[in-house]
Amino acid sequence: MTSYLQQPLELGADVVAYSATKYFGGHADLCAGFVVLNDQTLAEEFYFYQNTLGATISQSNYYIAPTKAGSSIP
Repeated sequence: MTSYLQQPLELGADVVAYSATKYFGGHADLCAGFVVLNDQTLAEEFYFYQNTLGATISQSNYYIAPTKAGSSIP
């Protein structure tokens, strides 16, 4: 069972990390993921590190993601 179906934020988790590589890419042509937070303070800290360290999706993966998402999302 995936964490999406378990809904860990409703069960009290503060941070949930999802892998979008297999869901969107399927064949290792995309490397992506995302973090969902339940606390505004943690969200601001993650946002700071994301922008400071450059922990964002690459341009090539950003280009591939919508193409793959259109065929994967019902």
